[in-house]
Amino acid sequence: MLGWLARGGAVSVESDSLRIRAVGGKPLLANAKVRADGPVEVRLRIRTPGNGTGRLQWRTEGQKRFPKSGQTTPFTTRGGNWQELSVPLAVEGRLIHLRLFPPVQKHPVEIDWIEITPTGDGATGEQRWDFKGAAGAAKPKPKGGASRPTR
Repeated sequence: MLGWLARGGAVSVESDSLRIRAVGGKPLLANAKVRADGPVEVRLRIRTPGNGTGRLQWRTEGQKRFPKSGQTTPFTTRGGNWQELSVPLAVEGRLIHLRLFPPVQKHPVEIDWIEITPTGDGATGEQRWDFKGAAGAAKPKPKGGASRPTR
């Protein structure tokens, strides 16, 4: 999943996209290896079965936890076709951890790619995760714990 972790959902990478389906509560994708100077713009290509509202939440360098309020921005999707969204985040400082809460749907939500682009003067840290081909790049973990050399 290219460094993204999932909670509250069943996730797979297939047909050149990441698919997440709610299991119980609200699913989320998280990446704690983001490094971008704020403010930033998050762009993503997403397809949802129906209209919905999702949100992005972030944590910056020096914050041990996500704040109980603030540092979250909603986005809306139209059901049916692929769409590209652009969500500006008023990040102050260095973004290090991002959570993406897709709209909760009965059927899987698909994500083709995610981009983070710093928008401030002299800011650095542009990143992109493209799930096309990610399924083939995943390597199965050996069973039984640590890997052993083959003879």
